[in-house]
Amino acid sequence: AERRGDWVVCSPESVKLFSAVGYVFGRRIHAVSKIPIGLVDTSWGGTTVEAWISRETLQKIPETQGLLKSWDDRIAAYDASKSLESELKRWETQSKKLQAAGKTAPPKPTEPKPSPAKDRNNPGASFNAIIAPRASYAIKGALFYQGINNTVGDARPAPSTKTYTALIPEWRRAFNDPKLAFGICQMVSWGFPPRLEDTEIDQVSAAPFIREAQLKAHLAHPDTGFIVTYDLGHIQMHSPFKAPIGERIARWALATQYGQKVIYRTPIYQSMKVQDGHVVLTF
Repeated sequence: AERRGDWVVCSPESVKLFSAVGYVFGRRIHAVSKIPIGLVDTSWGGTTVEAWISRETLQKIPETQGLLKSWDDRIAAYDASKSLESELKRWETQSKKLQAAGKTAPPKPTEPKPSPAKDRNNPGASFNAIIAPRASYAIKGALFYQGINNTVGDARPAPSTKTYTALIPEWRRAFNDPKLAFGICQMVSWGFPPRLEDTEIDQVSAAPFIREAQLKAHLAHPDTGFIVTYDLGHIQMHSPFKAPIGERIARWALATQYGQKVIYRTPIYQSMKVQDGHVVLTF
């Protein structure tokens, strides 16, 4: 079973339940530095970047006010008895369909759904529950491998430039280290490429805006790293290419935090020109 809240020695068994990118990163740092490496896994799937920033900071960003209001309205409107009533109606409908198909119905619900206030994506919730309690830790740096949940569902890509940029000083304040090394792993590419016969709306994605926000956050703050993952490609959202991602971010840490002479810089677009019928890009 997964262990939470205590230290575990890295082994073939314990690593199965750990962050794959984090493990590969730590393995490489340990192999090169020859010193013990401790990793704290604070990941929580299905979260947005706004969940990892305090409410106090979000309230200072004009672009997030609509998001905060929508959550506050949902929390204020929550009624436990109505929630349970809704769950029972849904269960009755589902049970009838399953019984008609000769299948077993699920257990009858006895508890309402939790209040949205307890949702992991309630803005600031993950920061309060996972980052703030560890503020006393003397950590060397942080890695942020996240982004997909900001592109799906009720995606709001426009404010992401502001929220990703606010994330880094937020964590630096939390750990009382204005130069805390902060590595950003670009959101991986996923899904099928658009086709000519697709409608225009089907070709539009929030993902490029999130990747742009991640890059701008890196460019806005010193002592940060940004590693590209887009070239790896994969159909599913959860990329299987954790090893190259971990190795790439480890190169940044080795070069900037451990004094190793390795190439690590990410190519960043500089300019474009049309020349002799070709588009020439400069990085």
